[in-house]
Amino acid sequence: MADYLALDAGRVRFDIARLMEAHPELADDDELRADMLEGETDIDTILTRLFKGWRLDEGMAAGAKDMLADLKERKARFERRAEAKKALAQSLMEAADLDKRELPVATLSIRSGNVSVVIDDVEQLPQGAYRMVREPIGKTELRKMIEAEDAGNFPGAHLEIGEDYLVPRSK
Repeated sequence: MADYLALDAGRVRFDIARLMEAHPELADDDELRADMLEGETDIDTILTRLFKGWRLDEGMAAGAKDMLADLKERKARFERRAEAKKALAQSLMEAADLDKRELPVATLSIRSGNVSVVIDDVEQLPQGAYRMVREPIGKTELRKMIEAEDAGNFPGAHLEIGEDYLVPRSK
């Protein structure tokens, strides 16, 4: 956030505190409080600038996301091209029956492949060759179970109310 906007918001916060202290009756009257805040502070101006700024930032983030997706596609193309060139070089060396070739820019060598494990059917693996994984069911189903029980008497999980959040409507 721009420093000037944070300073302006801090000043408005101070103005609000001063106004509420000078007029305690505002705490009980939403309409009067709204009118006084509009007339005595720059809250609407600051909130408008903040809203416009965060919407602009959201747009920039969306644009960056699109660019990132394009760059990922571009990266994948380069990787495919590199793999194709590498495979072609290997096929040329194999056709010439070369295990190694020293070039001015690099030395190319063909090595034997590494041994790796391929699992054909996990159900047929003997005891000790697999792990049992304990993981919770989905949170929606778990929430229903907790709500059906006494919420304070559900071992291993509990319900929690999240923080308040701001919801803008601009249409």
